[in-house]
Amino acid sequence: MQLSNVQIIEAISDKNARFTTHLIQHQAGSTFAVGTTDQFTCEVVVFDAAMNPRYSTLIIIGGMYTNAADAFEKAFAWVCACLSKSGSVISTVDNPCNDPFLAVADQTTILAKMGVQVNVTRNGT
Repeated sequence: MQLSNVQIIEAISDKNARFTTHLIQHQAGSTFAVGTTDQFTCEVVVFDAAMNPRYSTLIIIGGMYTNAADAFEKAFAWVCACLSKSGSVISTVDNPCNDPFLAVADQTTILAKMGVQVNVTRNGT
């Protein structure tokens, strides 16, 4: 069995809610990839002490994506929609384990198209 590779992206809102996005790469030929190209899925782990101070919530973002950019955009569209319901916004975005699939510059561009103006970082800088 081949293991999937994961890119972790952490977003924190202005009200300190945490959204940890996992971009999951399924390599061509693996159990989960269809066809001969790598594919991506994504999920978001949400911790918002205002909603539930004890536990986080795992949100599976449906679909299989042919590239990491599409998975990222879908996941962050969900994050932005969730935050808009509480009148909150993303204040920071960091890639704590580098950015193997989707570069910081590409993340910044996608977020800007969504109206999110934030300094995306890698490993906290």
